[in-house]
Amino acid sequence: MHFEEDGEIFKFESTNNIDTLYLGDHKMIPYVGRFLNVVHITPQYTLLFDYKIKKTNKGKKGAMGASTQGTVETIDISKSGIAHQQMTMQDNSVYEYKDETGYYLELNGKKEKIKDAKSFIKLFPTKKDQIDKYIKEHKVTFKDPDEIISLIDFSLN
Repeated sequence: MHFEEDGEIFKFESTNNIDTLYLGDHKMIPYVGRFLNVVHITPQYTLLFDYKIKKTNKGKKGAMGASTQGTVETIDISKSGIAHQQMTMQDNSVYEYKDETGYYLELNGKKEKIKDAKSFIKLFPTKKDQIDKYIKEHKVTFKDPDEIISLIDFSLN
């Protein structure tokens, strides 16, 4: 895990001995090699937020800024103009960053990932119709923790 403080970057080599991490007002707990933000705690359940961005290589930048899957290399020729003397290669890789943040619901001692209505309904299969109706009526987007907390409270009662 990396973090920055006062312009310096620090890295935890091992998080095995950490049970809780506080960052400002955020309480983070370790889970499968990363930290989850504790969003809401009740006697029945805990809602955790998983910050996750996926970096995907979309190819190389080609002519006119277009992305291509083929290899494109830019070579800077030395000031003398002779290519075989000193050359440097630039990486023209194009990356897409996709938001894959999600939630984990800790219920009965087990953490289950929630990313959309389908994954949520799997946790409460006997209440599928009521949950579907609630999601539509309240326009639950699975992006706002307050919406998810209300949905969980509805599903548990």
